[in-house]
Amino acid sequence: MKRLVLAATLLLLCAGIANAAVNLVTTRAGLNGNSEIDWNDLGGSSATAIPSPFDIAVTDSWNGQSAGVSLNTGSFQRVDQGGANVWDWDGNFAPEEALLQTLATGHALITFDFDTLVFGIGAQIQPEALGAFTAQISAYDLSGTLLGQFTENGVSTSGGDDSAIFIGILSNIANIHEVTFEVISSKGRAYDGSISLNEVDAATAVPEPSTFILLAAGLGGAALLRRKKRS
Repeated sequence: MKRLVLAATLLLLCAGIANAAVNLVTTRAGLNGNSEIDWNDLGGSSATAIPSPFDIAVTDSWNGQSAGVSLNTGSFQRVDQGGANVWDWDGNFAPEEALLQTLATGHALITFDFDTLVFGIGAQIQPEALGAFTAQISAYDLSGTLLGQFTENGVSTSGGDDSAIFIGILSNIANIHEVTFEVISSKGRAYDGSISLNEVDAATAVPEPSTFILLAAGLGGAALLRRKKRS
């Protein structure tokens, strides 16, 4: 029986690796997340200082997972889009939306480390400087191997109209352990300064129907091999 399970597992893993694909996602609907990271969960009012790194729950997740969030330099603060306070974010997220802002002393790189593997993650992003910019998202597996890296162009405004671009990454298997967000250029030059992310959507590690099909095929194939060996 142990050999049967091992053979099925190997078949499943090989099939998953062979068919792994990671793609850029530019809408929340396209990511189709079933969990989220809500910056309101950090507590406090707008402009509450948040040290780096910190842990936060991935809400609505079937397995109650969490994520570690860190910044390569400086610290964070939780702010609101276009609120009554002078320190609120004057950008193009939805009005009153809770945001995570970097207080970086140089180029800001936000990293999310999940305690279990996920299918994907995405969020709206905006730099503080107004005008054209390019955002980048990268995903890594448990070994630190780069799975995929994508860029998306946007325009930073102070419209408060929910027009901030959404950038996400999605795999067809749950192999993502770490994701990074950054703005790599603003107005055509290397960018240093504050960036903000709104509520993060996550596609957590819930097996897809295709996974169950692969598992059944693996079990069936292993059982057939076992019967042939006995005959």
